[in-house]
Amino acid sequence: MFTVQQLATPTVTAPLGTVNVTQPTLSWTAITGAETYDVVVSLVGGGTVYSTTGVSSNSLLIPIALTPGKTYQTVVTAKNSSGNVSAASAPGVFTISNNAFVNQPINGGGGGGSTGGGSGGGNNNSRRNQQPPNVFGPQQQPKKNKNPAAADQLTNNKADQLTATLNMPVPAAPLDEIAEVRPSFEWSAVQGADFYELMVVDVSEEGVVRQVLLVPDLTDTKYKPKDPLPAGRKYRFLVRAYKKDGSSSQVAPLDFSLAASAK
Repeated sequence: MFTVQQLATPTVTAPLGTVNVTQPTLSWTAITGAETYDVVVSLVGGGTVYSTTGVSSNSLLIPIALTPGKTYQTVVTAKNSSGNVSAASAPGVFTISNNAFVNQPINGGGGGGSTGGGSGGGNNNSRRNQQPPNVFGPQQQPKKNKNPAAADQLTNNKADQLTATLNMPVPAAPLDEIAEVRPSFEWSAVQGADFYELMVVDVSEEGVVRQVLLVPDLTDTKYKPKDPLPAGRKYRFLVRAYKKDGSSSQVAPLDFSLAASAK
């Protein structure tokens, strides 16, 4: 007799209540028999702000900065290898604190030192002055400073509230509109880094971010995907440097698009 495997319903475990970072880590109970999970984050009483499918673990760092003072909810469903889907979880409701930490802004200018040909004119692109999303790994914690003057400076400059043990790798390519559906992703080398993690997200729809590529444990400063990216879409490329002890850098975004005629 053929039996359909019933999947239990996931339970969202974090974030719940008030959180103090603009990009919290989402987590939920692991479900026996589940291969992947689909995750949707939306404003309570509003629309979807982030969704992704095919998540292979039971946690995910949201790759966009949420708005302080707003209340959101996370809903997760599990899926097995046969395509069976669980019931959706009860919403996990959380509010981003008005004083939530944000990521360190990016200084313009060259990154230098790329062993993958990623340095050069592209490093001065003005889009690198955007607020970078923190998409890989845990949030860096603020330094404790007992100097009152320094503490005042931190208060006046949220950019210094978060620190990283490694310099940021600076994305260099692809840039602007391209016609190659399997572009070479390149970034600057970071001294002391043991490996890098690459993420590409689809940002074609305003307010919605969808992960399309995640590649961990890269030891080179360039990567060419095996599968093509869909043409006619807008993307954001991010890369983070890691040390073997788990410490990591901040991240900088670089936007690009694929022409509708890209091949």
